[in-house]
Amino acid sequence: MIQRHLSLAAAVLASGLTCPLPAQTAPGIGSLLRPGMQLLYYSNGDAQPPWLIDSVAAIPAPSPDSECRVVHLRRQPAQSQQDQNRFCLTRDTLFSWDHARQDWLPARPAGIGMLLTVPRRVGGSVEFRTYGMSVDTVSGREIPVLVTTVTTLDSLGRPVRRLRERYAIGLATATSGTFEIPDSGTTGIWRPQQMFELRAIEQP
Repeated sequence: MIQRHLSLAAAVLASGLTCPLPAQTAPGIGSLLRPGMQLLYYSNGDAQPPWLIDSVAAIPAPSPDSECRVVHLRRQPAQSQQDQNRFCLTRDTLFSWDHARQDWLPARPAGIGMLLTVPRRVGGSVEFRTYGMSVDTVSGREIPVLVTTVTTLDSLGRPVRRLRERYAIGLATATSGTFEIPDSGTTGIWRPQQMFELRAIEQP
């Protein structure tokens, strides 16, 4: 089960002040992942097939201030083909490799108090807004997380879905989150749709 500890940065942010994100607060992108590691998630209280990390390795960075890794994982043990994810962390922004464009594209913000809007190929956009840093404890491991809201907007800029999550840069995924949809009867009100949580990390 996840245990949470509010960091000094988050407390300062909540007070209305701003402060830079210390470089040592968050680990490098995917740096906490290890080959053979399993991430055990629950969705709406039900256990999900474990995510299996087949391999993780550093790869050449496009710039001197970037740190990049490629992660091969299977979201179900029986999955025959691995998912390959390439990430680069450049200062306060996370980039992912776009296979179609053969280029690094901004994927999400990685610093406190940021707003990043990413266009979607199918139309509309996704808005990432970050708040404070915190720490979740999973299987005895302290994992820095960035509190983030991810809002999907349609082509007219109307919100159609929202995810409130705790994103772990070191795991290149979230430790928990809640998907929500707008309430059709009340403007500005969101209804929970699905909740997920990383309950355990197993390492052979």
